[in-house]
Amino acid sequence: MKPTLDTYIISDTHWGHKNIVKYCDRPVNHDSLMFDNWIKTVDEDDVVLHLGDLTFKGNYVNLNKLTGEKYLIKGNHDHKSDVWYHENGFNLAPRRVFYNDGGEIILFTHYPEDNFHIKWDINIHGHIHNNSYRTRELKARKYINVSIEVMNYVPVKLRDILKEV
Repeated sequence: MKPTLDTYIISDTHWGHKNIVKYCDRPVNHDSLMFDNWIKTVDEDDVVLHLGDLTFKGNYVNLNKLTGEKYLIKGNHDHKSDVWYHENGFNLAPRRVFYNDGGEIILFTHYPEDNFHIKWDINIHGHIHNNSYRTRELKARKYINVSIEVMNYVPVKLRDILKEV
């Protein structure tokens, strides 16, 4: 999986998670809202990098109907078999995906990265939902939270995310 500036990024959809409405102040129709926004935004030939927590227990949308070439970095709620993800239209990516943006190294992860021994400048991640920061700086490195709640429930191109830093 080799991201580009035109790669769509999304995280923490948790399709099928009923209690997330309460935990993260999501609208009751969050499953259909995210699905509709994805279909309206992502074309069949676009690439999407999902940063984890794709689904949750229970019913969820037909993932095979989601457009684009889809990659998933597994998150802490992604417990299904690798075969299940493939059968539902997702290629699996390593837990860390790197992109070099003309000198700045961008690291994609599910969790905010805490390993400062590997080289990266910007960490684009999910996991924290809307419970903390949107952007922050720590030890001269930047973090950008792209959990779906802070992204208006829509996948966003990497080039647009980077405009925030």
